[in-house]
Amino acid sequence: MEEELLDQAPAAHLRRPRLDYESHATGLDRNELGARLDRHATYIVAAYVAGAAR
Repeated sequence: MEEELLDQAPAAHLRRPRLDYESHATGLDRNELGARLDRHATYIVAAYVAGAAR
């Protein structure tokens, strides 16, 4: 199959849906997830260190 170069980007006239600025998501946002992961990582490391000290 031969590759051909396009004259313009295929998505040049792509229409995207408008999004509300206020999210109605029920999950965690990036900052909330990061904070929870950091907190749980601290507990996991503490438990590992306590187990290794035995």
